[in-house]
Amino acid sequence: TFQGFACVDCHTLPIGTSGELLGFKTGGLSKSGVVPHLRGVGDKLSPPHTIGGKFGTRTETGGGLLHGGSASGLLAMLQMTDPLNPGQPVFNLTGSEARDLAAYLDTFDTGLAPATTFQVTAHAGNWNGEALAQIDYLLAEAVKGNCDVIVRRSPTPSPQGPVMRSLLYRPAQDKFQSARRGAQLLTKQTLLAEAATGSPVTFLGVPLLSGLPMALDRDMDGLWDLDELALGTDFENFDTDGDGYPDGYEIFWGLDPLVVDTTSPDTGAPVVVGTPQVIYRTQTAIKFEFQTDEMVRVVVKQDGLPVQRAPFGQAYDTLFSLVLHELQAGRSYNIDLQLTDPSGNERTVSYTMSTAPAVLPAPVRVASIQAVALPSGTSASVLRVAVELVAGSVPALPGHVVRASVYHQRASNGHLTMVAPLVSATVGDHNGLAYFQIPLPSTTTLGGPGTLFTVVQDVLPVAGSPGYVEALDQAGPAETAY
Repeated sequence: TFQGFACVDCHTLPIGTSGELLGFKTGGLSKSGVVPHLRGVGDKLSPPHTIGGKFGTRTETGGGLLHGGSASGLLAMLQMTDPLNPGQPVFNLTGSEARDLAAYLDTFDTGLAPATTFQVTAHAGNWNGEALAQIDYLLAEAVKGNCDVIVRRSPTPSPQGPVMRSLLYRPAQDKFQSARRGAQLLTKQTLLAEAATGSPVTFLGVPLLSGLPMALDRDMDGLWDLDELALGTDFENFDTDGDGYPDGYEIFWGLDPLVVDTTSPDTGAPVVVGTPQVIYRTQTAIKFEFQTDEMVRVVVKQDGLPVQRAPFGQAYDTLFSLVLHELQAGRSYNIDLQLTDPSGNERTVSYTMSTAPAVLPAPVRVASIQAVALPSGTSASVLRVAVELVAGSVPALPGHVVRASVYHQRASNGHLTMVAPLVSATVGDHNGLAYFQIPLPSTTTLGGPGTLFTVVQDVLPVAGSPGYVEALDQAGPAETAY
């Protein structure tokens, strides 16, 4: 535990982070950082490399652990000393405890099952022994939902050249689907018999949702690869004739994917099948998936504002897996899915999704900056600034110190001048406001009229209060004409 919190309070499953911002205990320049997710620990580990000087020892890949990548490894991080208390450890761990915790972190789930990088080739020498056992393991992982399984068979000749015959494993039927719609599903025994005759068959585990484009429909146009070969369409171009309608969509509606069409018989608006499924949520992110009854493009709106569009790799899709980022803890959001099919039919469906509540106390943040210049011709004048600090929804306690700078941007050419390098003001009462009154040079001295910008550089918290964290989503009239 650390200050009364257990590891899981901040590093919550399934990805190992709450997404919260917290104050640093170090004496560095940065006052805050995001709780790192444990899912990425394995990606950051590499042999230590001594740079020397103030950088010390980092890793060969250039990035280590902790918020700034300053720790060269797990043991180095767990046994580090407190920079504010020389000689004292940050974590009160014995050597055995540190090694056990490092071993646990090193094996933390990456979000991809080991089966997603597993492959085995069955051939005449192993089809009924080692390969069979490995194939059974791989198919069992697909049944559990840990991966997709695709199959590469020996290529066959065609007028377009050798064709790599691929299959997708269908766990519900325990059989394999070829890239031709309506074709008979193949069994594992059929493929092993093929391998036994001298035509090797390779089974590959791949990440979920990757099996369809890798095995059946590489351009994701709804027309599978072998059907495209038979029809003469391009299986690497979702719209062979360039009329805006995907090839598979045209076949479904009785159009010719090799002839440009200007209209479509499709007049129905698309529909979301069921309800979007929330895969996980943190204090700052929500991952959700949904399926539609036909090919669509999707614009995702968050509280009425567009924040994402999908898909990216192709023009349309029917299965979507999306993540909303930069959210606030413990808030409900109105999510609109604006669906558009290839014929332009539209439907918008709305849902409410919520982030997880914050675990740590609400940090102090800048809620608003109000600035006004009081000029008097070409003589010296004054800039008055009020910076509002809040902790959650209540004003910050008196005693917080706000440090800010002021810049002047000349209207004529955009030239930027620092007017006040760094000035300080203290929150003096219980309204959370820190007031500045900054003398200004004349506009003549500054080279002409322009705009004054007030920038909060730092906030020094009162002892015992939550550390300061900047609010990137807050804005106010921090600028004024001058």
